[in-house]
Order: sequence, then structure tokens, then C-alpha cells
Amino acid sequence: MSKRLLSLACWLMVVILPLEAVAADAVGMLTSIGTVLVDSRPATASGAVFAGEVIETRTKSKAVVAGQGKTISLAENSSMRLGARVLELQSGAVLVSSTSSVVQVENARITAGSATPSKFLARKINGELQVLALEGTVYVTDGQQTTSVPASKGVSVPLHRDNAAPAAKGMSWMNNEEVGILIVVAAAIVAGVTLGIVNSQNAKPVSPVVP
Repeated sequence: MSKRLLSLACWLMVVILPLEAVAADAVGMLTSIGTVLVDSRPATASGAVFAGEVIETRTKSKAVVAGQGKTISLAENSSMRLGARVLELQSGAVLVSSTSSVVQVENARITAGSATPSKFLARKINGELQVLALEGTVYVTDGQQTTSVPASKGVSVPLHRDNAAPAAKGMSWMNNEEVGILIVVAAAIVAGVTLGIVNSQNAKPVSPVVP
């Protein structure tokens, strides 16, 4: 091999290997619509996001993270901490499609069924976690018991911090009216996300903006 070819091969390795390492470490690719923050910094159209980062959305904004066999759609006025496997919903609502995702909300945890792909909505509101299974089966635990939630059914889980006493009222099934409200919430997230992706297809992928 000539010196020129050897030099070119070395240069390609220097460029390609770090990119492969970044891709392997990334939770997924973020598509932001409206005002979205990553670790309190404004994010632009698209870029890789990593475990430990916090994504926040503002009014009339959405964030979609796709990768590793899952799609996560964060609703407006919501925040979520990314993990390699566990996602922590800090506020608002998130729509998740996956076969392996776990969503943690204080004492409550949602686990997607592994047999078939699952799709579910999680919403933190008024001291409770509301979970609606849209496709497949998800498993919801409140720290005391675990419930299997089939498609089109929902549960409500009282939330408390680790050092707080569990609520007197335990996990409960949602009625048809409550399920209907969550179906509307999920449809609104999907509609907003779809419109945003269409409008942002021509934008260049970039990393979060550094002040």
C-alpha cells in the first residue's frame, strides 16, 4: 500500500470511528417542532440525543425521539429525562411506541410488553399518573402492585416521592369517559407531531445550540 493510500485510510478511520461511537451511544434522533430545549439549551430541527439529557417542550411545541426500536413523542409543556432503557417523565405527557421501553414517574413504572410492539400514553397530572394502552399490553406498577393493562384500557396511579408514604388510594381503572379524554390527548400529540415532521423535513440536522 502506498503512503498516500495508507494516509487516506488512516484519515477515514479517524473520521468514521468517532461517528460510529456517537451513533452507538445515542438514545435516538430528536426532531423538534417549535420551542424545544435539551438540557436547558434551545434545540433546532434535528440531532442526536443521549442518556441523561433532559428534553423540555414549550407551548405549541413537540419533540420526537426515534431510535433503538422505539418512538417517543413528547407533548407540549412536558419534560422527560432520557435513559438508555428507562425514560423518566418529569411533567406533562408522552406517547411511546416500543417493545422494550420503561417509563418511570416517581413511584410508578410502565413497562412495554415484550411479546408484541406496544403503544401507550403516559400523563402526569394533579399528583397522578394516567396510563392508556393504545396497542398491545403494558404493565404498570405503583411500587406495591403490578397490573397488566390491555389495549383500550387505562389506569390511574397516585404518585409520591420515595421518602413519602404511599397514598391511601391505590391504582384504579379509568372509566370510559376518562379513557376517551386520553384518546383525544394521544390523537392531538400524533397530529401535532406529524404536522411538525412534514414542516421540518427540509431543515438541516444540527446539534443543540450552544449559547
